[in-house]
Amino acid sequence: MFRKLLFICLASLLVVMPAISQDVEPVRVATGWGSAELDAFVQVLDASGIAYELLTFPSIHTDLGPLVAAGNAPDIAQMPRPGVVASFARDGALIPLSSGDDPVLSQEMLDDNFPPSIVNIGIVDGELVGLMVKVSSKGTFWYKPSSLEALGAEIPTTFEELVALGDAYVANGQVPFMLPAGSAWTLTDWFETLYISVAGPEMYNGLFVTHEVEWTDATVVETLELFRQIFDPVDERIGGGLDGALSFAWRDGADGVFRAEDPAAELFLLGSFAGNYVEETFDLVCGEDFDFFDFPEPSDEFGDTLMGGGDMVIMFNDRPEVREMMRWLASAEAATIWATTEVGSILPP
Repeated sequence: MFRKLLFICLASLLVVMPAISQDVEPVRVATGWGSAELDAFVQVLDASGIAYELLTFPSIHTDLGPLVAAGNAPDIAQMPRPGVVASFARDGALIPLSSGDDPVLSQEMLDDNFPPSIVNIGIVDGELVGLMVKVSSKGTFWYKPSSLEALGAEIPTTFEELVALGDAYVANGQVPFMLPAGSAWTLTDWFETLYISVAGPEMYNGLFVTHEVEWTDATVVETLELFRQIFDPVDERIGGGLDGALSFAWRDGADGVFRAEDPAAELFLLGSFAGNYVEETFDLVCGEDFDFFDFPEPSDEFGDTLMGGGDMVIMFNDRPEVREMMRWLASAEAATIWATTEVGSILPP
């Protein structure tokens, strides 16, 4: 069983924006974003014209709980884990967003700006308590075109071709894949991306959401066998071997593929947000120095499937300025800033 590697992080950063008025308390906004994602979020918050304090945390999904338990919750928080949002809601910590005579978010705004499938993700026990404002693809392979060209290979379009591409790299004395399992969720990205293609959305929800599907189910076994085809033997097919997989965090995975000298591997599966990190860290141009392709699905039984991730905003305290910020984050204007920011790869739903 893969063990988790704790991120080594700088202390939480507190950025205080000057208040517009001494009578208005700044909205305390908490996030786990960093790098380009944080830069884009700051642009969105700045454009609101609302006074705010920005608090950043290394692991927002774990760091936020103690603050809430201590009665020191921020006003608004970004949260990538629907399960954590549901837990906060059932503990009575969150402000409902669309109920009552004066809802924080009107039904008209929700209908105009978001598809029902996105809104439904934030509903817990019949009440909207979170709104997804940022999404990303999880089934994205990042690679160097020069690497494929040197191998004389093409982008794989089927799962069998992906396995064969790994074989070709091994035969050429190169390691095909990075698997930075020290971040843990990178493993679930691989498994879920494979599983939804093998078993389909209904079984996926049964395994991960309602837990009606057992982990001993034949579809789980089939998915793990596909996983083995990619990575076994690990010392030949994973950058850094087993020790590397256990110790590398996701940024280490990107570093292992895109560093200029002596790369640890050639291919890297990670969300669409990885493009920002690679471009910023290594000064590379997407589409030239590095590029991406979709995960080649092992089955077409369920059509084109795509694993995605996203981030909700949730509200802990109810004041006029907090409501105003939530409405801004749900607006088309804020989404347009996110979608057009120069850092790229920020996708509002």
